[in-house]
Amino acid sequence: MYVTRRQAAPVHDNSADPVRAAVRFPLQLPVQLHTGETEVPATTIDVSSTGMLFSLDTVLQVGTELDWELLLPAEAMGTGVDISVVCHGRVAWVQEESPVRMAVMIDQYRMKETSL
Repeated sequence: MYVTRRQAAPVHDNSADPVRAAVRFPLQLPVQLHTGETEVPATTIDVSSTGMLFSLDTVLQVGTELDWELLLPAEAMGTGVDISVVCHGRVAWVQEESPVRMAVMIDQYRMKETSL
Protein backbone atom coordinates (compact mmCIF):
# COMPACT_ATOMS: atom_id res chain seq x y z
CA MET A 1 0.00 0.00 0.00
CA TYR A 2 1.27 3.44 -0.89
CA VAL A 3 1.32 6.37 1.51
CA THR A 4 -0.12 9.44 -0.19
CA ARG A 5 1.90 12.55 0.63
CA ARG A 6 -0.37 15.21 -0.89
CA GLN A 7 -3.14 15.71 -3.39
CA ALA A 8 -2.00 16.03 -6.98
CA ALA A 9 -1.80 19.72 -7.73
CA PRO A 10 -0.37 21.84 -10.51
CA VAL A 11 3.41 21.95 -10.44
CA HIS A 12 5.02 25.38 -10.61
CA ASP A 13 8.66 26.18 -11.28
CA ASN A 14 9.84 27.19 -7.82
CA SER A 15 13.58 26.70 -8.37
CA ALA A 16 14.26 30.23 -7.13
CA ASP A 17 12.30 29.66 -3.90
CA PRO A 18 14.82 29.23 -1.05
CA VAL A 19 12.21 27.90 1.40
CA ARG A 20 12.00 24.12 1.67
CA ALA A 21 9.15 22.32 3.36
CA ALA A 22 11.19 19.42 4.80
CA VAL A 23 14.71 18.79 6.10
CA ARG A 24 16.92 17.41 3.36
CA PHE A 25 19.74 14.94 3.85
CA PRO A 26 22.76 14.84 1.51
CA LEU A 27 22.78 11.29 0.14
CA GLN A 28 24.28 10.21 -3.18
CA LEU A 29 22.66 6.97 -4.35
CA PRO A 30 22.12 5.55 -7.85
CA VAL A 31 18.50 5.19 -8.99
CA GLN A 32 16.54 4.37 -12.15
CA LEU A 33 13.67 6.78 -12.89
CA HIS A 34 10.75 5.27 -14.84
CA THR A 35 8.57 7.64 -16.86
CA GLY A 36 6.28 4.96 -18.27
CA GLU A 37 8.00 5.39 -21.64
CA THR A 38 11.65 5.18 -20.71
CA GLU A 39 14.11 4.43 -17.92
CA VAL A 40 16.51 7.21 -16.95
CA PRO A 41 19.59 6.67 -14.74
CA ALA A 42 20.12 9.31 -12.04
CA THR A 43 21.92 9.93 -8.75
CA THR A 44 20.33 11.49 -5.69
CA ILE A 45 21.91 14.70 -4.41
CA ASP A 46 19.67 15.09 -1.39
CA VAL A 47 16.61 13.34 0.00
CA SER A 48 13.70 14.42 2.21
CA SER A 49 10.34 12.98 3.18
CA THR A 50 8.59 15.12 0.56
CA GLY A 51 11.03 15.16 -2.34
CA MET A 52 14.43 14.46 -3.83
CA LEU A 53 17.02 16.32 -5.83
CA PHE A 54 18.64 14.31 -8.62
CA SER A 55 21.64 14.69 -10.91
CA LEU A 56 21.17 13.16 -14.37
CA ASP A 57 22.09 13.53 -18.04
CA THR A 58 18.54 13.67 -19.43
CA VAL A 59 16.17 16.64 -19.29
CA LEU A 60 12.63 15.71 -18.23
CA GLN A 61 9.71 18.13 -18.45
CA VAL A 62 8.23 19.77 -15.35
CA GLY A 63 5.14 17.79 -14.35
CA THR A 64 6.41 14.45 -15.73
CA GLU A 65 5.23 11.59 -13.49
CA LEU A 66 7.94 9.20 -12.33
CA ASP A 67 8.31 5.93 -10.44
CA TRP A 68 11.56 4.89 -8.78
CA GLU A 69 12.95 2.67 -6.05
CA LEU A 70 15.55 4.01 -3.67
CA LEU A 71 17.72 1.52 -1.78
CA LEU A 72 18.79 3.04 1.55
CA PRO A 73 21.88 1.21 2.88
CA ALA A 74 21.61 -0.31 6.37
CA GLU A 75 24.68 1.60 7.58
CA ALA A 76 23.13 4.93 6.56
CA MET A 77 19.81 4.02 8.19
CA GLY A 78 21.22 2.48 11.38
CA THR A 79 19.35 -0.77 10.71
CA GLY A 80 20.40 -4.37 10.24
CA VAL A 81 18.98 -4.50 6.71
CA ASP A 82 18.78 -2.23 3.71
CA ILE A 83 15.47 -0.40 3.29
CA SER A 84 13.83 -0.04 -0.10
CA VAL A 85 11.53 2.94 -0.68
CA VAL A 86 9.28 2.64 -3.74
CA CYS A 87 8.19 6.13 -4.81
CA HIS A 88 5.78 7.82 -7.20
CA GLY A 89 6.13 11.54 -7.84
CA ARG A 90 6.51 14.29 -10.41
CA VAL A 91 9.14 16.70 -11.63
CA ALA A 92 8.90 20.05 -9.81
CA TRP A 93 11.75 21.92 -11.53
CA VAL A 94 14.76 21.33 -13.77
CA GLN A 95 18.10 23.12 -14.19
CA GLU A 96 19.22 22.23 -17.69
CA GLU A 97 22.94 22.77 -17.13
CA SER A 98 25.31 19.81 -17.35
CA PRO A 99 24.84 17.76 -15.31
CA VAL A 100 21.09 18.32 -15.18
CA ARG A 101 19.66 18.93 -11.68
CA MET A 102 16.04 17.98 -11.16
CA ALA A 103 13.77 18.27 -8.12
CA VAL A 104 10.98 15.73 -7.74
CA MET A 105 8.04 15.92 -5.34
CA ILE A 106 7.01 12.59 -3.80
CA ASP A 107 3.26 12.02 -4.07
CA GLN A 108 3.22 8.42 -2.79
CA TYR A 109 5.71 5.98 -1.30
CA ARG A 110 5.93 2.61 0.39
CA MET A 111 8.79 1.11 2.34
CA LYS A 112 9.94 -2.50 2.38
CA GLU A 113 12.82 -4.35 3.99
CA THR A 114 15.29 -6.10 1.75
CA SER A 115 17.45 -9.05 2.67
CA LEU A 116 21.18 -8.77 2.93
